[in-house]
Amino acid sequence: MRVDDVGRAATADFRAIFESLPTAYLVMSPDLTIVEANEAYLRLLGRGRAELIGQYVFDAFPPAPETLDAQGVNPLQTSFERVRDTGVPDHMPLFRYEVLDQETGRPVSRAWSLISAPVLDEQGRTQLVLQRVEDVSEYLAERERLADGRADGSWARLDGLEADLFARTQELRAALASREAATHRLAAMAQVVLQLAAAESVTAITDILADAGLAAIGADGGAIALRDDDHDVVRLTLTPSLGPGAQQRFGTVALDSRLPAAWVARTGKAVVFESQAQAEAWSPEMREAFEEAGQRSWITVPLENGGRLLGSLVAGWTAERTFSSGEVDLVQAFASQAAQALSRLQTLAQERRSAARSRQLAEELQRSMLAEPFQPDHCHIAVRYLPATGAGQVGGDWYDTFLQTDGAVNLVIGDVVGHDVSAAATMGELRSLLRGIAVAGEPGPARALDTLDRAVTQLGLRTYATVGMGRLEQTADEVPRGVTRLRWATAGHPTPVVLDGRGGLVEVPQPAARLMLGVDSTGARDETVVELPRGATVLLYTDGLVERSGSDLDVGVARLERLAVELAERPLDELCDQLLERLVGRRPTDDVALVAVRLHLQARPRPAEAGPKRVPATVPVEGSLAGADPAPDGGEAVATGSGASRTPAEYAEAYASWHRDRPVPLAGDPGLSLRLESLRTLRGVRRQARQFLYASLGVGPHDEAAPDIEDAVERAVLVIDELTSNALRHGAAPSALHIGDHEGRWIVIVTDGAPDRSPTPARARPAGKGGYGLYVIADLTAEHGVHYEAGRKLVWSCIVKPR
Repeated sequence: MRVDDVGRAATADFRAIFESLPTAYLVMSPDLTIVEANEAYLRLLGRGRAELIGQYVFDAFPPAPETLDAQGVNPLQTSFERVRDTGVPDHMPLFRYEVLDQETGRPVSRAWSLISAPVLDEQGRTQLVLQRVEDVSEYLAERERLADGRADGSWARLDGLEADLFARTQELRAALASREAATHRLAAMAQVVLQLAAAESVTAITDILADAGLAAIGADGGAIALRDDDHDVVRLTLTPSLGPGAQQRFGTVALDSRLPAAWVARTGKAVVFESQAQAEAWSPEMREAFEEAGQRSWITVPLENGGRLLGSLVAGWTAERTFSSGEVDLVQAFASQAAQALSRLQTLAQERRSAARSRQLAEELQRSMLAEPFQPDHCHIAVRYLPATGAGQVGGDWYDTFLQTDGAVNLVIGDVVGHDVSAAATMGELRSLLRGIAVAGEPGPARALDTLDRAVTQLGLRTYATVGMGRLEQTADEVPRGVTRLRWATAGHPTPVVLDGRGGLVEVPQPAARLMLGVDSTGARDETVVELPRGATVLLYTDGLVERSGSDLDVGVARLERLAVELAERPLDELCDQLLERLVGRRPTDDVALVAVRLHLQARPRPAEAGPKRVPATVPVEGSLAGADPAPDGGEAVATGSGASRTPAEYAEAYASWHRDRPVPLAGDPGLSLRLESLRTLRGVRRQARQFLYASLGVGPHDEAAPDIEDAVERAVLVIDELTSNALRHGAAPSALHIGDHEGRWIVIVTDGAPDRSPTPARARPAGKGGYGLYVIADLTAEHGVHYEAGRKLVWSCIVKPR
């Protein structure tokens, strides 16, 4: 039986009671329209239900003139309105009324005892006005006869009448109280059912049941017991009224226990104890339950849904009592509602766990194949991948970067149709195939994509994907001109965003043939070639970065282009982070993959922000973008910003140099002092520092500096930029920059308020994760160190000025 079935049954029972009451009742709406009258009322007034229902009460019963008070007001109407407006019952004096005698057809005067009472909703508002009419005409006539001295045994008759009148009054009070209690109980149960439907976790369900749920069925306390089949126990959530000792003692009960919570959860049969003696006869363990919980009667019913036992619902009362079958049915109906809600959430929780695990596997698989990129000497590469926040929305996007044997840099971005483990696995196959095709045969990007498309068909991969492939190439003749060529081909993927060295957009023409993979493997794709100056930035991305629901893709691309131009002067890693933060935030609705490349000036050292070089040993040094000596052991070459590879001993020394407290060299009065506010302000800091350094060398703002002076100043600015950005990223406010000019050296001091955070050079850290700039500073400076004072630290370096 469901809760609504119980509600209908209770409503039907009360209608039967209402119709069977020997006392007359009239029911009105708040506007005093008659909505119901019982049989006793109809008999008393000699009227039919059809002629009363829907009538305004005083149209159906016009007041006689003699019933009005001195001001002409109907006191009966005043009583009804007072009850409606105050929500409080109103007892009227005896009321005389003429009604039609059913036998003689003549009007006769009757005396009535009238009580008006409200029927309130759960908010305490009057929803109905109830009038009880008791005909006391015979009682009054008997008293008048007694008053005339006719004492022929009539006192006994009078006692009987008064006793009958009292019994009817008590009957009315009991009926009203019972109806009100039932109304409140059903309303409370309806509210609990609504709360159960809205609950979003199993814990929320048990809390609702243990709190409002048990109170709604009239219990003084109880518990919700859920099965934990993995551990063969039931876990109980008890109401606070049972006391902390009960929760501690009975919070977990063995599933094979004789205690009702476990027994009912195991067998699916209800158990009812109307006294402590019955309970202890069931199991001696119940004595302790009575002592701890203080309840004296119990109803325990199963929580069952779809043939599956979830646990049990335990309701307790502080007094021993006899339960009617209706009360037990009510608890069972309530438990059925609770079981449906629990089953829904347990199923949902299992689905979420399964989806989360699938998503985790897809993300782990995808990340395992999205490796850190190689880092050619004058080509800084940064990569980012953000999985979608929605479960099941992971696995399709990918990127790759790798070098050809001639030093050309391949840049790949792709998006496999689908978002699951299968998509991630397909992505891995495509990535491996394209790597092998590009490296083994050394075709251009268009031919490589054509071959990949044929391989997809030949191997029966049955997938669709968009892929964009760019190749950065440079001949030895192009090095002096500072030119790099980008060759671009696409299989349905968006064109990269390219910025020149000054932050302006560079147009990349869309190749004519660009069908996505898996559609038609017989076609041939085209390439476009764009010349890029040094300082240019190339951004390859998947549609998750720019596509938004309800918005055109071109609008998103235009937004990306505007933001890239705005952020063009930021370090590459910061540029990537800002693009992701400002375009997708922290909860992307789709996967996002991003590859960013910046071409640095080849006549200057590799910037500290780019980290060390990292290239395969098979890539030549001269005449290529790689520009690094192979490692002596045949592995990857790791080079510093000065272009010289370090030995392990040199790395150890450079690492240790940042972990010693070294006093700051005497610098005299600083020639330039600047407060460091944020990373956004570093552009202005670099500009002022550069002006100071040139001025200290006697070079004015409009003078042309010699190449060696320009190179020395840029090296110093590189050191300053690294030190100041480190202070802002890893230190604490207040931060400041001081530059002094002392005995042929520039003394650079950067202070911040975090003496507990020491500079930490990278050691076995992936490229692009920070910490390599400290090695570059060690290369570019005559001395360097860190000094600690109360409340601050000073990171400093000495740079020899050019002569």
